[in-house]
Amino acid sequence: MATGATLHLRRPLAYVDSGSAYRIWLEGRRTGKIRNGHELTLPIEAGTHRLELRLWVWSSPLVTVEVEPGGRAELVCEPVDADRPMAVFSRMFTARKHCMELRQG
Repeated sequence: MATGATLHLRRPLAYVDSGSAYRIWLEGRRTGKIRNGHELTLPIEAGTHRLELRLWVWSSPLVTVEVEPGGRAELVCEPVDADRPMAVFSRMFTARKHCMELRQG
């Protein structure tokens, strides 16, 4: 019998991508979206999950998280080099899979 868990995402305020919602993909399926400065909690099954963020043609690297039954995985999502807007713009044209960061936190 599967046991529930939660996935909590936090997106700190950042100038870069401030007007766009990141799409959350869990196990290859669009699961939700998160806006700049917001937090989101999703119910999930306990176990191992693959997760990524997408925004049009850009995405984060695929992240794998392990969640225990009744547990909570906490992730932070933000643009790469959020404090350096010009670096983000150059990355948009050179590394489509590395424009956003998704990390535990």
